[in-house]
Amino acid sequence: MAYAGGGNNNYGGGNNNQYYVQNGGTGNSGYDPSAAMSGQNKDQDLEFQWKIDLNFDPKTDTIILKVKELLSKRAWSKTMGKNDVNGKIRDEYNRLGKAIANGVCDYVYPKDSGAVIVTITYQNDKYNMSVPQDYS
Repeated sequence: MAYAGGGNNNYGGGNNNQYYVQNGGTGNSGYDPSAAMSGQNKDQDLEFQWKIDLNFDPKTDTIILKVKELLSKRAWSKTMGKNDVNGKIRDEYNRLGKAIANGVCDYVYPKDSGAVIVTITYQNDKYNMSVPQDYS
C-alpha cells in the first residue's frame, strides 16, 4: 500500500511536507553492501513490514528520509542537504516524494547492525540509497 500523507502536503516546501509508504511481505537480507546492491544474499524466509517517511525541513533546507522495520523496530535515517542532490533541493524532494508515493520501494535488511539498502523505482527514476541505522 502506498500513499502520500502527513497532513497538508504542499509541494513548495511548507511546514508539513511528508511522503509516507508502508508495505509488508518478504524482504531481503544482506551483509555486504556490494552484494546487496547487486541482489545477492537474498533470504526469502524472512518477513518484514516496512515504513518509509520523507520530510522536508524548510529551516535547514534538508530532506529527511526515515525507514523503519516495524517487526524488529529497527530504524534508519538519512539527511540530505543541497550538496547531496543534483539540482534544486526542493525539486529533488518532490521527485523523491512522488517516487515513494507512487513507485515501488525495495529494501535489503542488514544481517548485522548497519545500513539498510533502499531502492525506490518510479517511471524512469531509480534511487539507490544506503541509509544508516539509528542507534538511539
